[in-house]
Amino acid sequence: MSKKKVAVIGSGVSGLSSALQILQKYKEEVDLTIIAEDDLEDTTSMVAAGLWRPNAVFGADEPLIDLMKRWYSDTRRHYEELIGNGQDSKCGVSSIFLVKLIDSSEPNQHDCFRDITPLMFHMTRLQLEQLYPHMEIDANFDYGILFQVFLCRPRLYLPWIREKIQELGGNFKIGTKIDSFESLVGTYDLVVNCTAMGAKVLAGDQNMIPIKGQVTLVEAPWITAGLSAYYDCYIFPGCDGTVTLGGSYETGRNDRELDEQLKQTYLEKCYQFYPSLRQAKVIKDMAGVRPYRIGGPRVELEQLNFGSHELPVIHNYGHGPEGWGLHWGTSSSVLELFSQWIN
Repeated sequence: MSKKKVAVIGSGVSGLSSALQILQKYKEEVDLTIIAEDDLEDTTSMVAAGLWRPNAVFGADEPLIDLMKRWYSDTRRHYEELIGNGQDSKCGVSSIFLVKLIDSSEPNQHDCFRDITPLMFHMTRLQLEQLYPHMEIDANFDYGILFQVFLCRPRLYLPWIREKIQELGGNFKIGTKIDSFESLVGTYDLVVNCTAMGAKVLAGDQNMIPIKGQVTLVEAPWITAGLSAYYDCYIFPGCDGTVTLGGSYETGRNDRELDEQLKQTYLEKCYQFYPSLRQAKVIKDMAGVRPYRIGGPRVELEQLNFGSHELPVIHNYGHGPEGWGLHWGTSSSVLELFSQWIN
């Protein structure tokens, strides 16, 4: 029996995760190619800090939260398995403590995920002041939350998963932009669409909204606990001695231009919490575009018709700022849809 030809469009973490899960189960039955305009180093996935911390960023209606819980939990178990198998140092996964400062006037985006979060402890303002005695905490922050979270370093994980895909026979076609699904008809039996913001044009999805983010990666192995205060001040240490300092959350911006003034603003905020970061060596400044989708990520099988030809497409995009928290879970759903199709 001839192998089914499968194309995965997109080289970010969702595309690579979808490809790996399909190959792990159907290696002997598929000829899989990852097609992408950008190489790993140029994806938004590479810019991200790689944070797993459940967050109701897409809304808090019950059906969506239940689905998000499943995807977050699947991704959490994936990270736990990598740590348990001793692969964490190679693929860049670590479990750390993270303090988030909370403004009570803002919607609480975390309590609905308490049952799937390993540790989630509310801290009083007094406890925050005792934790950071050297600074004056903004009066808007009423309390904090201490989490246990996972950090996955993209610069280690993405090359690691690419190697796994290649070991299973997956191919890469980088530098190729797909302008229409119709162009793939006759060449591939099924397509997995992981094009992030590209889906706005490719899939005609007007629910896609770009959210620009900028961060600075520094070398600071002495920082071992994370901190988050709004979207313009966060400190996320990885297992490789690097720390992601950020950042920004600019809704509607679809460019990757670096802003030096913005950088100095968020760095100064980070320095207030950890003054020693002023001595940290800067590795790289980076900007990317979070692919936010109104209503949450789209994960479904669509049968497209082009005249007398059909093309099944499994969509997996729209993770917004939660790509590293959801990727293995949404890709598990892709595998379920793929299994229904191939069988």
